[in-house]
Amino acid sequence: MNPVQEDRPFRLLDAAAKATTVALTRANIRHGFIGGYATSLIGGSRMTEDIDVIVDSDASDARSVLLRADARFTMTPSSRLVFSGGGDGPIAVELFRGGKDKQMKLPDANAVSLLFVTANDLPGRVEEIPSKYLFILLDPLFAVTHRAQVPIIAPSVLVFTKLKRWAFIADSTRPASIRKAGADIKDIHVILTWLRNNDGLLDFEGYPEKPRHELIALVRKLYQMHTTTRPLLAVTLSADDLTLISN
Repeated sequence: MNPVQEDRPFRLLDAAAKATTVALTRANIRHGFIGGYATSLIGGSRMTEDIDVIVDSDASDARSVLLRADARFTMTPSSRLVFSGGGDGPIAVELFRGGKDKQMKLPDANAVSLLFVTANDLPGRVEEIPSKYLFILLDPLFAVTHRAQVPIIAPSVLVFTKLKRWAFIADSTRPASIRKAGADIKDIHVILTWLRNNDGLLDFEGYPEKPRHELIALVRKLYQMHTTTRPLLAVTLSADDLTLISN
């Protein structure tokens, strides 16, 4: 992906993500982006209509933080948090509390590994933090630089969050589900490609909210249904795990 070419389509999404990161970090709320937006920061070009974030606080508390921090965050009549800027948007901002005891069984933002994407990684997408926010760079979640860092769930774990939804709808014949499953497969390819290019492996232990045997079953289903993923899985799984899911 040429990040500069992708800058305009993602402009409002990026603005929403940066405003979210600034406000949550200032409130000492550890967080990480998931979903299609997170995938776009490691090479995906698929546009999304919202950004999804896991937080290590109650989602309603994090929502209040955003509403107080930046006037561009507002609530719709249907009680959705949105971010508006310029003539574009609005962008829905979905906040989730992860953890083993939560219904969605998303990763716990307090413990999950994060990857910080910077302007060095993605020029034209991740840009400078305005000078009035530079004090935030002293926070442990940020390096002491003048660059913004957007935290996403580590790709080695992010892939499982994508596999979870894909596997749930993969066998559906409903047109809407087929479209969503196709989008998920595109994102999964992007994540696996990033792992391959960075010598990374799927981290089953990094997602303790889901039992290992359930995660193995998700990967096995992908291996069986999408042969195009097999070369990527061959280099992003340990030899033992590859044997396990291919039998």
